Amino acid sequence: NHQPFALIDCPRLIQHHPSIWSALYRRDFLRERKIRFKEVPGAGWVDNPFLIETMCQAKTIVYTDTPYYNYREDLPGSSSAMRSLDLSFERWNDMCDVMDRLDIHDHGIRRALDTIGFRYVGEAIGRGGLDDAELKAGMQRIFSRMGTDDILSLTNVSPQLRQLAFALTDRACPQLSGCEYFKALVKEFFYSIRVNGIGFALARTNVYRQRRQQQDANADPSKHHSTDMPAGM
Repeated sequence: NHQPFALIDCPRLIQHHPSIWSALYRRDFLRERKIRFKEVPGAGWVDNPFLIETMCQAKTIVYTDTPYYNYREDLPGSSSAMRSLDLSFERWNDMCDVMDRLDIHDHGIRRALDTIGFRYVGEAIGRGGLDDAELKAGMQRIFSRMGTDDILSLTNVSPQLRQLAFALTDRACPQLSGCEYFKALVKEFFYSIRVNGIGFALARTNVYRQRRQQQDANADPSKHHSTDMPAGM
């Protein structure tokens, strides 16, 4: 167990699985802040903006390793199992809307949100999303909401993906360091060992490597520019 803290003290907290079952909330806190779930058909991924809303408004957060919920993952027919790629894009924009409304400008928190955005885009690219005009337009919208300096600071995101972000938003891209990216991966690996154990870290590294190879192969920025987007985007 840890001492109470605020999100600004540990922004990467929102990079973890954004599920309602991962936290306990004071009812009076939710009522006082008028925090509600977004009402959409199927309720798919509405815990994402709920997480941002609660974490950004909470004055104190307490983390504990004690399990209080048993959660069944990938239940057939669930919204998480049936989600489409554009759903994750929509929810990322919902999370960004929450931060804009709450006037959140802390670099660390925004950096964590942008990391999530790149994660969702990377997943879509790995599944051929750049060949889909609507998904490609969705990527452009996500990247357009990220500041240039913020993108440059994300050394934990591959140079290829960041170059793509600049290409899709018609921004000049300076030289990006692969060495900085490698250092970030090593740091993340040791963080995973410390938090989840060596077995989990090694398994995730193999999955990550395969996924990244596929993403980077599909994310050649020279082939994708904002001029490829549908009119009006």
